[in-house]
Amino acid sequence: MARLPDADRADTSLTHGEQKHHVHLSLALTALRDTHRARDSQQRAMELSTPTSTMTGSLLTIDAATRNHP
Repeated sequence: MARLPDADRADTSLTHGEQKHHVHLSLALTALRDTHRARDSQQRAMELSTPTSTMTGSLLTIDAATRNHP
């Protein structure tokens, strides 16, 4: 993330900001059954999310539920 230009890290629908990175990383890690790292990415994504970011919260809730059920 640090190597991306600031414009590419901005939190927009056309960029790949850190919050979005952690949402996608969490989903990938869950699919790979790396639950500890998935949980860490979920927590970081929520830290970076605004209180009105219902999409992020929903995606991470689904991911957590998937992680808890084989």
